[in-house]
Amino acid sequence: MKIKCLLILNFLLFTNVYAQNIASSEIILEGEIEFISKLPNPKKMDYPDCNYSTILNIHSDSKDTRISVVFKGVVNRKLVKTAKFKIGDKVKITLIPFEKASSEIRQTQLVDQIDDFDIKVYYAVNATKIKKYSKNINSKDIVTKNKKVETISILPINRKVNRIRKRNIKSEIKRIDKLLNSHGGTWEQWEKDIQDFKAEYAKATEAQESKWVENSFFSAGKAYADSNEGNFVEAMTSFNAYLKQFNIDLIIVRIPFKGEVSGTIFSDKLTDHVVNPYAMKVTSDLLNNGIEVVDILPKLIEERKKYPLMFWYNDFEEKHPGEPVARIVAKEINELLKRYPEYETIPKIKTNLKDTIGVRSGKQYKWPKGNEVFSPDKLISYKTVKDSFGNMIQLEYDKNKSPFLLIGNSFLAYPSIAKGGSIPHYLTHESGFISDVYYRSGGIGLGRLIYKKGKSYLENRRAMIYVALPQSFQGTVPVIPLAASINNDSYKEKEIIKFNKDNWYKHFVFFPTPGNERTFKVEKSGNILASGEVYVKTNVGDIKVALPNDMKLSKNDILKISFEFKSIGYGEIHVNYNGQEKSFLRSNDRKDGFYENVYFKIDKNTKSNEFTISFREVKRKQLIKEISVSILAPK
Repeated sequence: MKIKCLLILNFLLFTNVYAQNIASSEIILEGEIEFISKLPNPKKMDYPDCNYSTILNIHSDSKDTRISVVFKGVVNRKLVKTAKFKIGDKVKITLIPFEKASSEIRQTQLVDQIDDFDIKVYYAVNATKIKKYSKNINSKDIVTKNKKVETISILPINRKVNRIRKRNIKSEIKRIDKLLNSHGGTWEQWEKDIQDFKAEYAKATEAQESKWVENSFFSAGKAYADSNEGNFVEAMTSFNAYLKQFNIDLIIVRIPFKGEVSGTIFSDKLTDHVVNPYAMKVTSDLLNNGIEVVDILPKLIEERKKYPLMFWYNDFEEKHPGEPVARIVAKEINELLKRYPEYETIPKIKTNLKDTIGVRSGKQYKWPKGNEVFSPDKLISYKTVKDSFGNMIQLEYDKNKSPFLLIGNSFLAYPSIAKGGSIPHYLTHESGFISDVYYRSGGIGLGRLIYKKGKSYLENRRAMIYVALPQSFQGTVPVIPLAASINNDSYKEKEIIKFNKDNWYKHFVFFPTPGNERTFKVEKSGNILASGEVYVKTNVGDIKVALPNDMKLSKNDILKISFEFKSIGYGEIHVNYNGQEKSFLRSNDRKDGFYENVYFKIDKNTKSNEFTISFREVKRKQLIKEISVSILAPK
């Protein structure tokens, strides 16, 4: 009874301190919503909750008036009141800095389409739509910009570790090439070779077949992504280049679909257990771009009959891994980290394992019928990690205390990160130390989110382990700005051509939106005018720009296109070159400047000698004074 009272008292003290900290950080202000990240359809979301980011133009006399505000959008798959704000709405709002919000809020799935990485991010505690601004609210003291960090402390390159890492990459490339060659040497042929398996497995999936195999339970289920491959390789290659500037190793661990592990249980028409060849292709492409990838699938298949439940096969719709997968992944990560000298120097703690019930989703499962060893009347338990005093291990979220950082979404967090059973917890049990964790439920653009955290978050890091969910591995994810992965000391810039009033007509062709042919013109001043209706979103049209025919590009070059504007005003500018699209937002604030740059990677297949500028959702005129094109070549 005494212990119970102490626990309640500690909880109340913690809650009170947290509430006081939040209250002291609260800021009340008013402003106009300038940009909104689009929420997904709640009925089609994989997760019950989702927040969204906006840009708010503060009503203030200050020089800097733009901040990013995160609102609640979807709760329990329903749109909430704060999801109904529109661009142009005036609001009265109570804010706290986003980093001061609770870990639950920070870890909730977030839709973030804001490309301004310098503005400060806040969380909306309360928000109300208003018709006009009050006279008694002064917002001049709010911080609107993230603190600039020019330099950080970087760990020196360890050449021995680099040799081990390169050897691992080379070995994995060799293994995958051997598998590929056994299928004619092409991914297309490999896909053709497994069609009989896919047809038989599709029937098992449609029938939701399941069975006990000795003392292990399996079901059919999802085994393939919605597309063979997206832009994950491009996104990770850029992210890896960014991390390399700080001597940080990127290691990717892909959690497979549960059907990839159970597939050959339901069909014998497969010889090498690979039911998803294109996941292997993405793995191969990452490896060939110098990114270390841990293919955990062979290990899971090897050990699948050693555990009663690898995934939650008892729940046909549940995609997340069970305890055995999380613990096997943690063991593999631990073995990798042992190569780093910091592994031995980090202070260690003793841990124990304890049985727990109730997974992250809040569900409690009973064992499936059909096996005498596991009673269907008994709840399924899993191991959670405790310290030597029996307390749950407290992870370090969003902090920089360890040279090792684990990043991921809910696939990192199962069976229950809240109860002490997750990949980071099991890694602590294996290694004896607590790694830092960046966990975002539903997060798919994690490289971009890490970049947004700033350089200080990378200080003295040695390795970053990205636990990737299978869908995003073969899908499309947000990419960090190309400029972030460019170390200017490594490139030599050469200007190719400058477009202005002297040569617009020689190189530019205008394609206004049909029915609105007056949207483009060259003014007497020589500036190009792209005009939308004032306060009305207008898709103005496109400008096709011809580049010099004698322009020479080489693989690994970067094409840089620089814009100089003579106006301010809302609008989305999209630039398309050789199938790559980059975009930026323009605001109604003079302080945001008149210069924008976009960058495009050049590869061996780049042949285009033109690019297109598209003007979307323009609410005020856009005046372009000059556009210059340069090539950044590796030194």
